[in-house]
Amino acid sequence: MRVFVSYARQDRAVVDSLVADLERLGHQAWYDDDLSGGQAWWNEIVRQIQACDALVFVLSARSAQSEACKIEARYASDLARSIVPLRIDQGVSSRLLPTFLAERQLVNYANRDVDSTIALTRALSSVPSGAVLPDPLPDPPPVPFSYLTDLAARVASAEPITAEDQWAALMELRGRITDEYQRDDVVGLMRVLRRRSDLLAVVAQDIDQLLKLAHEPGAATGGPEPTTRGPETSALTPPALTPPARAPTGQSPPPSPPRGPTIPPAPARTRRRRSVLLVVTVIGVLIVGGAMALIALTGDDDAQVTTTTAGTSSTVVENIEIEGLIDACAAGDMTACDELFFVTEVGSDAELFGQTCGGRIFDSSGGDCAELFP
Repeated sequence: MRVFVSYARQDRAVVDSLVADLERLGHQAWYDDDLSGGQAWWNEIVRQIQACDALVFVLSARSAQSEACKIEARYASDLARSIVPLRIDQGVSSRLLPTFLAERQLVNYANRDVDSTIALTRALSSVPSGAVLPDPLPDPPPVPFSYLTDLAARVASAEPITAEDQWAALMELRGRITDEYQRDDVVGLMRVLRRRSDLLAVVAQDIDQLLKLAHEPGAATGGPEPTTRGPETSALTPPALTPPARAPTGQSPPPSPPRGPTIPPAPARTRRRRSVLLVVTVIGVLIVGGAMALIALTGDDDAQVTTTTAGTSSTVVENIEIEGLIDACAAGDMTACDELFFVTEVGSDAELFGQTCGGRIFDSSGGDCAELFP
């Protein structure tokens, strides 16, 4: 009998044992052990589902959340293939499955003992061999894309990636690396980003740190849990960051702290920013009011043209200055990082780049970058 095995890649070790058991029972088992993704990968999966007599759905907490696994099982159902749900996690309920799967009899394979092998044998023995495909065939499902698809396209693009886009990509990957269902994809994208020739050095250092944490014992699914881990921490969560204290006069400053994963609020710098913005706003109102009064009194069209031209030129100069501050901040000019934080729009990527001292820290509440890195 030809058996298609649908599973989540995190369950690969169990699936290898299952395939070995199926082959010992005289069945031909197929699963995507050496395909890398994309349209060609999905076309082969569709072809194998069409050719199988039964689909074994390896039920776990991972596969129950896998969109690809659900699509495979639904297509097998549309083709009138027999489906055998095989539970490998004791705590997983059939209520997590779509209706067309939940209504089928589950085979308990969690213990992989004699009883589970007998139950699997009975389930497969009731499957008719050589079932005819429906005519016409239902349309094959499209390639299942994850939420990382757009990010993967940006990271692998041949076009240069700006400093702001590099940080945005890194922060998105950092936020998803603790998702056990997508961890392998996230780690793979981090490696692709790390190999880019236009990558900032500080971004590369952060990626190296995250990749190191991802491969520590206990970080992978199913690994041993550290005995000292608290209830709300993870092996993949970088340690919290304490900003460096300023050294007393006459002493060398302490070494720079390690980078952390979050960006806490910076009340001291925020209050200072509000004062600066207030002053700039008042000055701007006075200048605009004066210009409008001049136009109203003189009726001189040239004055209006001059004012408009000056405003456009000012915007262009401001954009050029911000780009220069970003480059200088990335190169290690801490004064440029502080200025970038204060002159850019609140909540923008450029402000975040300045707030983190060019990505060197993730907590700026202890003072300005020039003070933290004298």
